[in-house]
Amino acid sequence: MRPRYNVLDHRAGQAYDLDVANSNPNRARPARLALGSMLLLATSTLPTLGAETTDSNTRGKPPDFRSDPQREAQLAKDVGEGFRLLRTSHFVIAYDVPKQTLEELFSRLEGTFYKVHRFCQTRDIPLDVSTTKLEVIFCDRWSTYANHARQAGVDPKGAYGFYHATSNRSIFYNIEHAPGVVELRKRVTNSKNHLAYLEDLLGSLRPDTDRVRLKYPDGQTATLTVDEGYEELDLNRARLRDTEVQLDRHVEQLNRTVIQHEVAHHVLFAGGVHVRGAVNPTWLVEGLAMQFETPPARPRQSPTTVNNARLGEFRDAHDQKRLIPLERLLSDNLLFVKNTPDRAISYAQAWALVYYLSRKRSDHFAAYVRALSARRPGESIAAEKERQEFCSFFGSIDRKFVSRWEKHILALPYRKGETGR
Repeated sequence: MRPRYNVLDHRAGQAYDLDVANSNPNRARPARLALGSMLLLATSTLPTLGAETTDSNTRGKPPDFRSDPQREAQLAKDVGEGFRLLRTSHFVIAYDVPKQTLEELFSRLEGTFYKVHRFCQTRDIPLDVSTTKLEVIFCDRWSTYANHARQAGVDPKGAYGFYHATSNRSIFYNIEHAPGVVELRKRVTNSKNHLAYLEDLLGSLRPDTDRVRLKYPDGQTATLTVDEGYEELDLNRARLRDTEVQLDRHVEQLNRTVIQHEVAHHVLFAGGVHVRGAVNPTWLVEGLAMQFETPPARPRQSPTTVNNARLGEFRDAHDQKRLIPLERLLSDNLLFVKNTPDRAISYAQAWALVYYLSRKRSDHFAAYVRALSARRPGESIAAEKERQEFCSFFGSIDRKFVSRWEKHILALPYRKGETGR
């Protein structure tokens, strides 16, 4: 069942956009997460949201949020002419993108909201989201997104979108325009055209023909036997399939590491799990969001499953003896900001630590998260205090702790070559 929605026309004001060539999530993330975080976006097919209304998953299903006419009027004014508003169960989306792209977005939004809600519900983590719909802006033009990003104090070159904690809005760019997606779609189109040319050419040959002259997309020509021509046909079919798989995986990776990741930030900040304007441990903020970079939940399935891409990065770093010392991961927020080779490792370890603690030390993890949610905006937290607070809930960060953690993560099932790897 798709979420219920209404579409309203709004014409006034101004518009916004986004585009970036790096599929790594959130390159331009602020150091403290007080301003917000980055969000990217893509389009591919996604199952509808029936999983959230069946079996045990209906228990504690979040109620629909109400619309706020005054806030929606301000949203329409902020985005300006050419945008429309769409309401889902928990979001109001201002958009100027094609309808097909929009449907992918609101499916991801609602699916991620449901997963975050179920995760917090099953782990006794309070999620006190406002009862009014969460606001999202979805831009089709780069100039529009870049304008929104600059107004929010965000470098538009840093990602395909972002969650901005101050305004409590998520802003996205249609990554159908992203260079990597555009290039792959172009290759698929060219391959299909060349394949149709080969099929027509070989299908029109007379029975006594033993040679065929082929013309390639780059203008080159070749004379082949008929058998070689059919081998060329089979080769092109295989290349087309490979390119289509590559495109699907690239789009799905962006959907997970962008939309799902950033919407998770939006819901967790809006719900008070993290405190807007306060110092929140970056490993926890990012580690939690990465729990929701996985496929939509199925009936009777945990709201979060193994993040195959992050697990692969963790395994690689472990094999190469490049894992970051845990004490540094807990206290050095710059690990997640600087564009260094260790950034991907930091993200992978943050995912792995949250995954481990939320399953093997779930009661302590819930208590730790609840304690952090009591922090006050503007309060200064020293690195040593971060470490001490962690240890007060989970014990010493000694070799025994690290060994148990790494052993648990390395024993998880890993599917090499799946989306994101």
